[in-house]
Amino acid sequence: MPEIAALLETFFSRISIEKRTAWLERNPEIAYILRSEGNIVGCAFVLPLEEQKILHILNAQIKPPTRPQDIGIYEPGKHYCLYIRSVVVLQSVPKPQRKHWAARLISELIREIIEFGARGIIIDKLYAQTDTKHAEHLLKLLGFTQIVSATENKNFVLDILVSGSAFALRYKRALNRWLEE
Repeated sequence: MPEIAALLETFFSRISIEKRTAWLERNPEIAYILRSEGNIVGCAFVLPLEEQKILHILNAQIKPPTRPQDIGIYEPGKHYCLYIRSVVVLQSVPKPQRKHWAARLISELIREIIEFGARGIIIDKLYAQTDTKHAEHLLKLLGFTQIVSATENKNFVLDILVSGSAFALRYKRALNRWLEE
């Protein structure tokens, strides 16, 4: 966790290692790590939270705390909303390398969420928030829709059940195969 925290702190002011460790103890499937030559070069945290909690986070000027007990534990047949808390890659390398790592990390996240469908984990919606044009563009490419925000950040949702995006369709096919079995 200290190595992940060091990477996160290049974007965010201060990361509580104790808090993130408690989150991981609650649900180890919330963290995604990208390595290159044995070093952590990217990471993401995607949290299964109650939808009301996510909406509260998205619309708060100061982010409310997320306690370990707020984080769901994945079980087949249960419904979840996911909050994409953070997606970061190492910035101390040339831009083409950063783009490559970001693409790999996003591809891995997509693959993992599709795998949730294959395991019978029902994802209703994914939520994200950003303050960068690059992330905004990427979210729209993935099929996310911008929703109202009470802050300077932009909020996005991907409603899996109604989305026709390639990503959502792949997830729904995987889930339908699980349901048929």
